[in-house]
Amino acid sequence: MKIKFSHNWNNKLQQPIFTTIRRSKKEKIIYYKKNIQQTFDVVLNKKIIGKAILRDVLQHQLGNLNYELLILDTGSFTPYKIFSRFGIKELEDYCIVLIFENCLQAEKEAKKK
Repeated sequence: MKIKFSHNWNNKLQQPIFTTIRRSKKEKIIYYKKNIQQTFDVVLNKKIIGKAILRDVLQHQLGNLNYELLILDTGSFTPYKIFSRFGIKELEDYCIVLIFENCLQAEKEAKKK
């Protein structure tokens, strides 16, 4: 399984835990919910840069997401402009928030136990 990125917004892909916010589609929600706790290849510009475990899948309207989450996710003080490029244009549009744990972080946590 792969999670693809065209840009490493805010250098989040190197963080122990990172999110990605995507346009909501029924088939995507089903796919990701079915694969919670599974390991995904993290792909940046068609190159695998690591692995991450999908920890949770949330669905929200864009306008109901905390502004702080949006700026951290995008690394921009104008996150709505970025999301509009990905088809999330209105505050009422639904999106899915995927929460991943970087596999290196998961390994460190397992060793502590």
